Amino acid sequence: MRYLNISLFTALILFSGCATAIQGGSMTYAYSAVKAGRYHDALAWLSEAEKHGVLTPDLDAEIGFLRARSYDGLQRTPEAIGGYKHVIATFPHRVYTFQAKERLKELEAKEPGQPLEATPDERPTGNPNPSSGAAHL
Repeated sequence: MRYLNISLFTALILFSGCATAIQGGSMTYAYSAVKAGRYHDALAWLSEAEKHGVLTPDLDAEIGFLRARSYDGLQRTPEAIGGYKHVIATFPHRVYTFQAKERLKELEAKEPGQPLEATPDERPTGNPNPSSGAAHL
């Protein structure tokens, strides 16, 4: 019985590590895709990162910001605005909140008719499939 518990514990540790590695790799590919202007790929990799491992508030804010940035790059402005608002409203004290606020100001100047109250339920969603890998930034 003791060996069974140790084996289960070891398997749990190994699985957790694999999930974290997959999550980290997905984030690396997402950053690379954004940098290369492959925003559909970035959205796919962000969805993959969300599936694996625990989302800490910092990671969740990072994913939200990169998702909004990807929609921004695709010129899907309403979804980008919703994503930036989500980051601002849900993660008020995170690093990505400042960047989201700055980009939202820029979009506000371009899109004066858009309301800018932030609500958490405006988070954009998407689940495209990753089509290619890329190197880290």
